[in-house]
Amino acid sequence: MKKFKLPLKLLAAIAFSYSLSVIVSQLTLSPFALGDVAFLIIMSLFWIGLFELVDHFPKHTLIVLLVLLVFGFIFRDAVIDWLYSDLANEIGSSVRWALMLPEFKFEMPEIYMIVYVAVLSLFSVFIIWFNPLKLLASVVLVLPLFFIDDLTTFNWFVPLIIGLGAVLFFYNDHDYLLPNTPLLLTILVVVGVLGAVVQPRTFFYRPLNHYINRDQLGNSFGQFNLRQVGYDTGSTQIGGPVTINDDPFMVVSGPPMSFYLRGNAFSEFEDETWLAQSNKERFLFNNQLPSRRQREAFYINLSVPEDMVVDELNYLAMDNYFESYVEPVVAPVRSLFVSGKPFSIIVSDDVDVFFDLDGMITSEPTNSAPYRMISTIEPVSNNTFSNLILTDSTYRLPRVEAGYEFRDSGTLSADDELFTLVYEQFDNNPSIENLALIVDHFKSTYDYELEVESPRNYRINNPSFSNTLRTFFEDKEGYCVYFGSALALLLQDVGVKARYVEGFVVESSQSDDITSIDQRVVRNNHAHAWTEVLIPQLGWVIVDATPSAHISDLVEPAPDVSNPDDFEEPDLPDEPEIDEPEIDEPEEVIEPEVEEPIVEDPESPEEESSFINSLLIVAVILGLIIFIQQRRFNNRHDPDYLAKRFSENEKQTIIEIYKDLQKIYGLNHQYRLNTNSVSQSIYQITKAHNILDNKQMRFAILAINDALYSDKPSHPLSINALTQLYFRVEKASSVQSNSVKYFLYRVLFNI
Repeated sequence: MKKFKLPLKLLAAIAFSYSLSVIVSQLTLSPFALGDVAFLIIMSLFWIGLFELVDHFPKHTLIVLLVLLVFGFIFRDAVIDWLYSDLANEIGSSVRWALMLPEFKFEMPEIYMIVYVAVLSLFSVFIIWFNPLKLLASVVLVLPLFFIDDLTTFNWFVPLIIGLGAVLFFYNDHDYLLPNTPLLLTILVVVGVLGAVVQPRTFFYRPLNHYINRDQLGNSFGQFNLRQVGYDTGSTQIGGPVTINDDPFMVVSGPPMSFYLRGNAFSEFEDETWLAQSNKERFLFNNQLPSRRQREAFYINLSVPEDMVVDELNYLAMDNYFESYVEPVVAPVRSLFVSGKPFSIIVSDDVDVFFDLDGMITSEPTNSAPYRMISTIEPVSNNTFSNLILTDSTYRLPRVEAGYEFRDSGTLSADDELFTLVYEQFDNNPSIENLALIVDHFKSTYDYELEVESPRNYRINNPSFSNTLRTFFEDKEGYCVYFGSALALLLQDVGVKARYVEGFVVESSQSDDITSIDQRVVRNNHAHAWTEVLIPQLGWVIVDATPSAHISDLVEPAPDVSNPDDFEEPDLPDEPEIDEPEIDEPEEVIEPEVEEPIVEDPESPEEESSFINSLLIVAVILGLIIFIQQRRFNNRHDPDYLAKRFSENEKQTIIEIYKDLQKIYGLNHQYRLNTNSVSQSIYQITKAHNILDNKQMRFAILAINDALYSDKPSHPLSINALTQLYFRVEKASSVQSNSVKYFLYRVLFNI
């Protein structure tokens, strides 16, 4: 049967990879099918072959890695280009998709299953073939089962019995091939009982969930969120101090007034986090005439037949529509930024534009090209809400059934005046005027501050209580995320349809001509958050509770830039052709006569060069450490070097060799030497390494005893016997040990 040992070991490793892939696919909602098994087998065999090469040629492998690092530094521009390539982005998206919780998953990346199988097979081969870890291999098979809600015989019992059978066979200390059947059955029974008793949510740890899904919380389609520009506290979606820089995010050409650009909107709030819905239905955006769905989503009122094609120029002349251009500068996102009600969004030919009924607009695939839009503009000053205050302040907002969750949770107990304004005055009369009083309370009583304290834990056992908002209401300071979230949640609590929105504020230009199209650089510190309320016939209306001083900072025009030629005019997509009825081509847009700002080239920032240089420095330091440690190891086994050491300090050198022999024994044996006797220690060491030379052992023991317990020098024959025994034990240990493990423990770290 021994001649079949290697093929059976390969089969066991592949079986373990298969079982782990099936179990993890249930956890990650990965569609692992039988068609992926062939690729899994190929990848498992590939990793096994690669690990065998590393195991037998560790030094050569290290040299290859160092050469690759050097070439990576020499061709660092190409490496950086690859890191930002579509393939690298797809690989990153696949990894993030696997780590997402089910409620945050969006469309599966195209190469996801390739990445999934490659990573799972690598991990499986590592723990079962290259660096055998029996306990870890069993745990990684069993642990995912506690997080799978729908356990069936096929998705847990069959893969688990295959995987545990592979583990027990692979680590069998005897020559027989059958696994330990009683142990296998015991594990299956225990897992079955625990799976029926323990609920999956028992193992749910919220901080770990937030960390793993930090890029997906509130970001169901890879859309924009404020974390991308610095509003990332590391723990929760809202709350805690943040640091914002002024790096460019996009270039916007549009009307000269300051206006809002909406990026993403959220209506559901849970565990201090705004959650996006991954199951929203999306529709293709029609650029010729708004479809019925578009009219519903953006509250567009057109008094024209549905089958009529509208002349774009005529549409520009009605209902306060403007033409704008947006050019992304940083890594692209799926969100397309719009202001107000969009009529037309022109992107490149290979990009489709979608919208949902909440008015969120996304591209497929991720867009990095400039795009042109025609839409209404929601200015920061004299916007719809401010006009309603002046013209129709008694208008009562429509409401649904109020939940009063925040009211009854005690979240507002630190601000009695706000409580009165919301739950007594506005709740009794939800008018525009009373809503304005709530907004004015935030603007006049609270301060805008980025360096806020982290949310305090009030230890209140109420699912509706918010530690973040309670801290905000007590300290009366925060940034736009606080103001937008607080107002949206309070309005939702009294039954008003409100949502939290993230986007940008485009600063005003220096032009007085409202028809001009002026170019401005929108930077990370222009990112903003606000509240929107739903008003019939008007749609979603912006209500911004952030203090006016900060809004003024956002809308102030940027100073003139001394070198406008450093930024090129964006290469914008052509307008779509409309076949019928035939219309005249629109007149050429007048190019803005403004000085163009300098934008740092995003493809070669200093951070990337610094990162490559840091990698090179680390590689050089690691190479020096390896060189020094290898030299020390060679010296310890060089007869001439040891002879010199014996002549300088014979006693100390003998004691060091004896201690090193004990370390060698501990490298391949779980238990320490269970004796203080020199003779018994040497006997155990030589026996463990299959060295049975009694004469050499006796002389070596004499040399060690003389060094430990006598002041007289050892006989040269004893010293020579100890040296030769030391060399033989070292050589035997290198054969018995895993090559990489031996190199790390004996050479690199000299343990």
